[in-house]
Formats: sequence, C-alpha cells, structure tokens
Amino acid sequence: MIADVSLKPEQERALAEAAAKYERAAEAKERASAELAELMRAAYADGGQQSAILRATRHVWTREYLRIVLGLTKRKGRGE
Repeated sequence: MIADVSLKPEQERALAEAAAKYERAAEAKERASAELAELMRAAYADGGQQSAILRATRHVWTREYLRIVLGLTKRKGRGE
C-alpha cells in the first residue's frame, strides 16, 4: 500500500500556477496556429507559391502540412 504523501502548500501552489501557465500557452498556440493557417490560405489564394509561403513563415510547418492546410492533400492514416 502506498502512503498518501501530501504536498507542501507552496509546492501545490507552484504546481497549480505552472499548470495554469501551461494551459494558457497551449490555448495561445492553438489560436496562433489557426491564425497562421488562415493567413497561409489567404496568401495561397492570392497566388502565393508554397515555397514563398514556407519561407515567409520561417518553415514553422512542413511542406506536407502546408499542403494539408491548403486542402491540396489529406492527412495520412486518418481513414480518408
């Protein structure tokens, strides 16, 4: 049987603050990802080349993922 070992109040508080910070960062990443995808779609719709879009975004996404975002290919392994 494992004994119940409680955290010190300062540890519990620090962990809770770190978890909240992590959640905020994850939400911010999701919003930034959606904004980036929308801007990439707009640039492509305006005639931007995939290589130019990737270069402008400093290759934060792969060419394969860009093609998925642009609707030019489907995700692998998704039963599609």
